[in-house]
Amino acid sequence: MMNLSMCACYAPNLQAPPIRGDLYFDLETGELVPEVWEKFLSWDPVHMVDRHVQALRSLRWIHLQAGTEDEFGLHLAHRQLAKKLRGHGIEHVMDEYPGRHGGHHWRMLERVQRMVDAMPR
Repeated sequence: MMNLSMCACYAPNLQAPPIRGDLYFDLETGELVPEVWEKFLSWDPVHMVDRHVQALRSLRWIHLQAGTEDEFGLHLAHRQLAKKLRGHGIEHVMDEYPGRHGGHHWRMLERVQRMVDAMPR
């Protein structure tokens, strides 16, 4: 369901009912459809960094966090994103912690405190 929903967001096509978006893969073979996949990649944060360097530099705080066993690979994406940010000299914090994608509510107080500390006073 998530993949179908993303099609409507990243490759909208009102002429493609019922999902109203183009599939980025062939239903029979699973092969990527390059022109649709490019639309998806244009929304990938790792690919967006180069286009938004000035805006990213204007942010007061960028904090990337993920569990080292994230079943969606978020920690791997964050490593790539952090590398891109470093390459542009953009300040950020990256934290990895033991755990998966969910079940880390115990970290919420620390997250909120760090965000509040980064706010102008």
